[in-house]
Amino acid sequence: MWTPDGMPLVWGLRLLGQGDATRVYGPDLTPILLESAAAAQIPVGFYGGSPEVLGKLIEVVRRRFGGVQIAYSYSPPFRPLSAEEDGASLKKSTDPEREFYSWD
Repeated sequence: MWTPDGMPLVWGLRLLGQGDATRVYGPDLTPILLESAAAAQIPVGFYGGSPEVLGKLIEVVRRRFGGVQIAYSYSPPFRPLSAEEDGASLKKSTDPEREFYSWD
């Protein structure tokens, strides 16, 4: 699932003909999805941020949403990824054998 978190994305969607596009505020949506994922036993994944920030996020999510299963997390380097790195990351985060929500 992809949602437009940020007004520039909404403006772009509207320019592309999606007149009813509205902003979905990530901090409002994320707790709802994490609660739902935990209840339905759907694993989640996280992508981005520094290793420290990602580690803290996972710690908070596990504490706040006790039953959530974290199937994937990746802190990419702060530089453009090589084609090989990008491909490996995409493969892990979109594995068709696993169903999970992912946050970027």
